[in-house]
Amino acid sequence: MARLRISNVLKRWWANIAQRPVTLRVQVIPSMSELPLALDNRLYIVGKSKSYKWVIFSCPCGCGDRIDVCLMPSAMPRWELSLRKGRASLSPSVWVPRERCGSHFWIRQNRVIWCDK
Repeated sequence: MARLRISNVLKRWWANIAQRPVTLRVQVIPSMSELPLALDNRLYIVGKSKSYKWVIFSCPCGCGDRIDVCLMPSAMPRWELSLRKGRASLSPSVWVPRERCGSHFWIRQNRVIWCDK
């Protein structure tokens, strides 16, 4: 009985942590060689203006995995980046496989919007 209560408490705690609001800061870099080792809460946009190639960031759930999102039109799958007044949005949503952390979220105007589980 106590084990069941602890399990439920942990599930609620994790749901609150996983759904916490996360805001990312945007930084445009010209090439992958400029990418730092510690990604922190930054969304790195790689490439030159109007021809960005990648968006790279650390998973917002806190697991520490690096997420590379391809923006190149010839690649599949690929995402579209909207960058307005220093605020980034990605489309479609970003889904990390369950083998890693299973996160699923949108990035809208630098904010992480979690998808319901």
